Amino acid sequence: MAQARLFRVVTTSGKTATLANVPDATSQASLAITCTYTNKFIPPGINVVKTANKSEVKPGDPVKYTFVVTNTGISPLSNVSLADDKCTTGMTGPVKTGGNQDALLEKGEIWTYECSQNLQNTTTNIATATGKDPNNQTVTDTDTVTVKVLKPGSLAVKTEPTYSEVKPGDPVKWTPTTGAPRWTNTGTDAPADHRKI
Repeated sequence: MAQARLFRVVTTSGKTATLANVPDATSQASLAITCTYTNKFIPPGINVVKTANKSEVKPGDPVKYTFVVTNTGISPLSNVSLADDKCTTGMTGPVKTGGNQDALLEKGEIWTYECSQNLQNTTTNIATATGKDPNNQTVTDTDTVTVKVLKPGSLAVKTEPTYSEVKPGDPVKWTPTTGAPRWTNTGTDAPADHRKI
């Protein structure tokens, strides 16, 4: 009888099979085949990455947010949704790329959403992506982006005269060491220029 051989194969689903005691063509009897499968559990998951097209704006300027949602597991996800705590209206998408682009978010697919806002104040948005795996278990992920709104405010001046008392018509001299006026920017934006008095 021919000597038994040992084979190790990988199935199309990623499982490993070890085949033992496989007879060759010269064997006179069929021997038993033992298969060992090694399975690696990959948990279902979803991922969202949020970006803004601007990091700083002036009051009233528009900001466009982009949300990219992907599947981090191997099982398709159903009932996929994307919400943002500040962009509550005007959300568009998803625009689907990769895969078969059906109602299920599968591994390798990218679903992209967009939303635009006119900001008046510095804003931090929280995006939340959710979906359900084949066992109806909910998976979720969040991401945040902060956009700073620059406000020019006003310039406040503090003066300290050289003398506390003078006679009518007497000059008052300002020097760097004895009471030069100091400007203070009360806003968040950089001053447009320097003032002199």
